[in-house]
Amino acid sequence: MSEIQYALSHCDVYNAGTEQEIIKLDFGNGDYLDIKFGHGYRDDHKSQSRGIVPPFSSTDRKHVLSALISAAIIGYAEHKYNNTQYPVFGRGRPEYLSCNMYLYNPKTLRNELTKIEFSIGRKANGRIEISDFYPIAVIGGR
Repeated sequence: MSEIQYALSHCDVYNAGTEQEIIKLDFGNGDYLDIKFGHGYRDDHKSQSRGIVPPFSSTDRKHVLSALISAAIIGYAEHKYNNTQYPVFGRGRPEYLSCNMYLYNPKTLRNELTKIEFSIGRKANGRIEISDFYPIAVIGGR
């Protein structure tokens, strides 16, 4: 079983449905990925509250979470393939990754293809963490 398959089958959710919700993936090789999901999903960011991009809360949380996990796992696989490490928080800038996904915009009543950016890095204890994610631009609609 690959590290990624292992992580997807060894995923734990803590404080589900709250602002403190955290998803933890164990890759089985000493690497762990913590996604601080509750805060980013529930809070409107400046661009969302001004109506520039759709809010996450109007889109099924499973779709948002699967987009984040997919992008994080692709980034993880690239680091493993290239034998590099995510930067450590507090010792330089975290890495910024992005993914595109459809978010429902209640103002336009449409699904809009939106670019999502998130910061990812290692904490001092070695765990990989997504600490912040937010939509940054509408790319298109359908």
